[in-house]
Amino acid sequence: MGLRTVLLVVCGLLVVNFCVAAFWMQDQMYQRAARLNLLAALICLAALAAGLAGFEAAALAGAALALVLGISSFRLLRIGRG
Repeated sequence: MGLRTVLLVVCGLLVVNFCVAAFWMQDQMYQRAARLNLLAALICLAALAAGLAGFEAAALAGAALALVLGISSFRLLRIGRG
């Protein structure tokens, strides 16, 4: 199993994770945090497409950016600005 395969699987799982978190946050009326998670899911989808096209560095950068946005959304919840 190569690095490309692992990257594609991780990006796919992150898309699902961010979508589930976004729908939960939206259900709990945390609109800003939900929007950040949806944006992170879209970035992961773009990273997935970049990985499929053979641009592994761009896919890795997109996944890292999406993770930072996902962490930021939970920080918004913690400080009460969700």
